[in-house]
Formats: sequence, C-alpha cells, structure tokens
Amino acid sequence: MAPNLSNYRTMDPVQTSSLRVDAGHSDLDEQLTLNCTAAAEEESSLLYNNASGHSSPQSSLRSHDDDSYTSSLRAIIPTLVVSILLGLVSGTLYGFGRYARRLKKVLDLTQSQVQTLGICMDCGNYVGHPLTGLIYDRKGPVVSCLVAAVIVFFSYWRIRWTMLNHGDDLTPAASFLLDVAFCGVGFGSGLGYIAGLGSTTKALLKLSTNGSPSQYFGTGIGLVAASYGLSSTLVGISYQNLPDLQTFFLFWALIVPPVNLCAALMFRMQGRSNDATTGAEESSSQMTTEEPSMRPLLSSSNLAVLSSSNLQDLAAGKPDCAPVTDLRSLEEEATLADSVTLAVWESWRKLEFWLLFASFSCVSGSGLLVINNLSTMVQSMGGSDSTAGTLIIVLGISNVSGRILMGILGDSATSTSPTLRRIQLLQAVNITIALAMLLGFFGGQHTVCLAILVIMVAVAYGGSWVLVVALASSLFGKDHFGKDYGLLALGPAISGMIFNQASARWYEQHASFDNTCFGRECYQTAYLVAGLVALMGSVITLILYKTQLRKEQWQ
Repeated sequence: MAPNLSNYRTMDPVQTSSLRVDAGHSDLDEQLTLNCTAAAEEESSLLYNNASGHSSPQSSLRSHDDDSYTSSLRAIIPTLVVSILLGLVSGTLYGFGRYARRLKKVLDLTQSQVQTLGICMDCGNYVGHPLTGLIYDRKGPVVSCLVAAVIVFFSYWRIRWTMLNHGDDLTPAASFLLDVAFCGVGFGSGLGYIAGLGSTTKALLKLSTNGSPSQYFGTGIGLVAASYGLSSTLVGISYQNLPDLQTFFLFWALIVPPVNLCAALMFRMQGRSNDATTGAEESSSQMTTEEPSMRPLLSSSNLAVLSSSNLQDLAAGKPDCAPVTDLRSLEEEATLADSVTLAVWESWRKLEFWLLFASFSCVSGSGLLVINNLSTMVQSMGGSDSTAGTLIIVLGISNVSGRILMGILGDSATSTSPTLRRIQLLQAVNITIALAMLLGFFGGQHTVCLAILVIMVAVAYGGSWVLVVALASSLFGKDHFGKDYGLLALGPAISGMIFNQASARWYEQHASFDNTCFGRECYQTAYLVAGLVALMGSVITLILYKTQLRKEQWQ
C-alpha cells in the first residue's frame, strides 16, 4: 500500500540536494513525490528498528555528539581556571587610585604628575592591546604569558628601586623611567590577561551549537573578566596589610610573574592534550560517517533548494515529507558551518566596528575617571584614607558583579538575537554611567552619594568589558580576536587619558599651594563632562543597534 504523503511536511535534504526548485520545471511534483516515497519507506524502517529495540544510525550519531560536547565542556575547565588566575593578577591598574595619594606624598609629586603615572599604566595596558593582541594571535598564549612575566617583574622592580633611591628628589631622567615602568606594568598585565581571555573565548566558541555560541559563552567570559576586576580588591587588601609602598610593589613583583609562568605551563600542557583529543575525534568521526546518506549537507550553497520562498511554495500544496523543524535545524547547522570568518584587516573596515569602538570609549573613559581618581575624590570631600580603602574594595566587588551580571544577561534567552541583546545591554551601561555622573555632579561631596556613584560606575564599567568581548566575537569572528580586541581596548586608553588629564587641570585650578583641593568644585566639571559623553555613547550604541537590526532582517 502506498504511504500517506500528507503526514510529512518537507523533503529529505540529502536525497533532494541535487534538485533546484524552479517554476519552469514541469516535472518538479513528480520528482518530489518519488523522493517523499523513499523517505517514507526509510522512516518506516527506522520506526520498526526503534520498536524492535535496535538503535538507529541517527540516534548513535546524536549520542556521539552529546558525548563529544560533554567532553569538550570538561576540557575547557583547566583553561577557564588558569584564565581566572591570570585575571586576578592582571587588573592591578584598577587599584592605582588606592595608593595614588601615598605615592604623591612619598615622591613629592603634583596632581598632574600623579595622573601622568596613572595614564602611563592605562596606556601600557590599553594602547598596548593592539600589539599584545597580535602577539597572542601569532605566538599563542604560552609565549604571551612568558613575555608578560618578564615585563611585569622588571617594571615593578624599577618602581620600587626609584622609591628607594630617589624619594622626594626625583630627577627628570628618573621621572621618565618611572613613567616607563608604570607603562610596563600595564602592558605586561594586559598581555597576560589577553592570553587568558583569548584562550577562554576560543575554547567556548568551539562549543557553538546551531550557529550560536554556547549557552555558557557569556557566563564564562564574565567569570574571566570578573577576576580581572577583582584584582583591584586584592590591591586594596595588600596595600592595607603591607607596611609601606616599597614592600607593596615588591609583593606584586613576586606574585604576578609566577602566576604567568604557571599559566604558560598549563596552556602548553592543555595544547598537547587538545591536539591528542582532536586526532582521536577525527579518527572516530571518519568511522561514524562511512554511510554517505548520513552526512549532513551543512554548506548554505547546498541548501539553496530550501530557501524561505521555496518552503512557502512547498507549504502551499506541493508534496513534501519530514517535519518543518528538521529543516530549521538543518539551516541552523548551515549557519554554523558558514560562521563569521573575516580577512585579517576586514573587520577594521566595517562601520559596526567603529561604532562599537566609540561606544566603548565613552563608557570606559567615564569609568576610568572615577577609578583613577577615587582616592583624591575622597580627599576633596574631607574623607579619611580608610574611607578611600573601603570604597576601593566596594569598587572591586561592584566591578566583579557587573562583569558576571552582564555575562549572565547576555546568555539569557529572549526574543531578540544574542548580538542585539548585548548591544541593548551596552546602551543600558552607557545610560547607567550618565546617571552616576549626574549624581556626582549634584551630591559628590556626600559619602553616601559617592558610594552609590562608585557602585553604579563599577558595575557598568566592568560589564562593558564582557559585552565588548562577546560582541567582537559574534560580529567579527574568532580567527583574529586578539587584533580586534586589542584595537577596541585602545578606546579606553584614549578616552581615559583625556578625562584624567582634563580632571587634573580642573582639580589644580582650585587647589591650594600644596596641590590639594577641597570642596565640591574639585570634580564637579569632570562629572558633568563625563555624564554628557556617556549620553553620547548611548546614542552611538543606538545607531549600532539599528545597523545590526537591519542587517539581521535583510539576512
């Protein structure tokens, strides 16, 4: 008896991959009917096998894929742990505001000179990111960690040597070398961090399913970025418990390099393990794909017959077989196979890249204004050093919370695509910064208002780093992640330098003879300008959202 073809909705893509739907072909219906008959007979055979307790080839493949996914997920854990440790010792630049006031007193510096040291550290980290990104892309995480260990050790050693041998008598040459040393701390820390972040990002993207990143992608990136933000808390704790600045810098000179060396060893071992696992999986894959009929056609060119317009024609009355959901799943697999892969410099020629760069610069520059000047902000309102230390710890915890929160929110399921959802979150981050600066403008001289401002800024600033990593990966691919992320990280260096230099000038305009400012006017102008820039960043992010929305609708 002939099978009932009305029970099936789409034709088998493997058996009909050679067909091309064309209104001018008069024999299309006959071809579809023949294919559907064969598909129905094959499905009846599969149902019989399942009812008899025999496993089908499809179920075997699905079981193999599930085991492979679980194995890959477990293999990521060592990479994630090592990356978190790297983050914990690489974000020490966020703690600069904690010891800036003591550094200013010990070396008898002006506010502009102190801000220059903070800018050098930021520039070493952020301006150096394009170079550190290229080092990571071309040499890998092992070499990156080794170079980072050497640079950070000698940089911290030079800072301590300057404090021991010059004190308040800082010559121009010693001042220049001190700037270079702070720049080296930032550069080396950034190199170690990008080695961990890049390795985790690539490992998580390997778990992509149905053309979309793994459900753990944002959370994993958030954990690594959170450890980077938590580093400022470790700086604050070590500063409070060590007797002087010289011991403080010696402590970090002896902590950061060993962590990078251990990370290099772990990455090397993990790389060998991954190579062995990949070889075993390739051999297993060749054995499980002997049957030609079981090989999915993942290329979008082979799915031309299953375009949206053709699906509508088939649904309108043409004979077909298999559920529609199977076709959607196949199209998602095609999206995965044809995932974003750009040429080396192609991403830098895209409008979306520079919109993301501008938005990130706005939010990060405003955040660095508070992070690098928190100690003097407390001083300007008559607060004590212990108050500044408490706020530094609050800043670190809030920074960590923001990174984890944005990672989770970015992974949450909504009606919009993950990329559009993260762009919306980036806009919310800019608005949060703007509201925080408005609070500082009107109530920055009150401890409670300053504490709320610190929490809002730290959550938003930390979250922006997670969002940028995820957006760079989804918009421009993972093949040149280091280079793309490196240039995006240049934005905070530029905006942070502008904000910190400008705030130092405004501060000194109201300072007394000993370069100390007290009162609301010390940072009021800086709060206002930073808030306006953050609002501008939200507008830029809206443009990015509209651009990406039109692109997705067109596709």
